Amino acid sequence: MRKRYLLLVTAVIFGIALLAVERYTGELVTAENQTAIDEPDYYGEGLNHRQYNQSGQLAQQLQAAASRHLPDQAVSYLDQPVIINRDSSQQQWQVSADKGTIADQNTQVQLSGNVNIASLTDAGLRVTTQQLQYSPDQATASTDDWVTIQNGSSETRARGMTMDINRQRLDLKQQVSTRYVQD
Repeated sequence: MRKRYLLLVTAVIFGIALLAVERYTGELVTAENQTAIDEPDYYGEGLNHRQYNQSGQLAQQLQAAASRHLPDQAVSYLDQPVIINRDSSQQQWQVSADKGTIADQNTQVQLSGNVNIASLTDAGLRVTTQQLQYSPDQATASTDDWVTIQNGSSETRARGMTMDINRQRLDLKQQVSTRYVQD
């Protein structure tokens, strides 16, 4: 009879010890440690994505030095992204930045850090800002940050803009000022 009680007490103590170990190890995984667990499910270097129009001509190209996708955040991160857009008249525009993000649920590219929009056809026009939302489906770019537009010897600054690359239309939102220097 004593052996049965001893066996029962030993089983209860062993069960309590297992619960204590599980509780202790569960507390070791904190929010700080959890971010280290968030690893990309895929990553790459030298990304080069091409999109063609219905007639088979190259319409857009997305390049990045590196990319990684975090499934828990449902976001892809791009290093040094460059987007080249060709409109129907084959004029080319290049949008580049230090960093870019693309959420899984949409195709919008959020660009940040030294964002440049430059015409590859007309070498004089350049738009710079720090943050930009680019929609590859509509070939539109928009920001509420300060933008600087340089074309030859003129410079325009404004707070916010919307640019339709295909229609070659640029709308400045507010606090617009232009300086023109004649050589």
